[in-house]
Amino acid sequence: PGIAASGLLCPKSFATGDVAAESKIAVLPDLAVSGKVSRSNKTQALAVSGGLSYKPLKGVEVSASGSQCCVGGKVVAADLVYPGVTVAVGYDHMLAAPAKEAAAAPAEAAAAAAAAAPAEEKKKCECGDSVSASVAFASDLFETEVAVKAPIGGQPEFNVSGVTSVQGVVVGANASCSAGGAVNDYSFGAAYTVPSANGLAGVTVTEKLGSVNAFYQQKVTSQLSAAAGVSYALKGSSPVAAVGAQFAID
Repeated sequence: PGIAASGLLCPKSFATGDVAAESKIAVLPDLAVSGKVSRSNKTQALAVSGGLSYKPLKGVEVSASGSQCCVGGKVVAADLVYPGVTVAVGYDHMLAAPAKEAAAAPAEAAAAAAAAAPAEEKKKCECGDSVSASVAFASDLFETEVAVKAPIGGQPEFNVSGVTSVQGVVVGANASCSAGGAVNDYSFGAAYTVPSANGLAGVTVTEKLGSVNAFYQQKVTSQLSAAAGVSYALKGSSPVAAVGAQFAID
């Protein structure tokens, strides 16, 4: 049994990604429990999640997790990991935060809110319940994943990503599109491993080429890893810096 604790940054962009602290404890050689607390830099929403994973056979892992967001969001997910293949399914329930000032609004504001009600209702519906599924394949040189997320009563969104590694250079790309074929987002990046320093340095371009992110990850000891990065939006906002660390106890 062992304990792993981390304060990691897992951003698509450091400016909009999540800041998270998580811990995973192996209560038995084949059974582990995990917990995580995260905050979205984009929405400022706080989320708490927990999970359970079990390894019935060598190379096979089954896990289930659930999370609760402070604005009413709930996520339930299950994963099956088999050598070279990972299958995941999930259910997401998100509630829009209530408008606290609505009761005290003046007549003019109330009239404007009433006029905007249909659009707001549509927005709430689009952000409501959704189901998701993904399949990932991995080999020694290449990894790829195909995922779909379908809002209940809405249009599904597809996401495709791939990563390859050759002689210490890692290159990857990701794209998402709607069922109608419209491209919603795309990103790509490259990284290079530094064997002499046990480090990894890389650059990613995300949000339709709108954000540039540079990062460096260093393995300090066999149990401790640290990372730092900076994100810069090309539309003129200020750079955002981020740091993270991971520590494991066997």
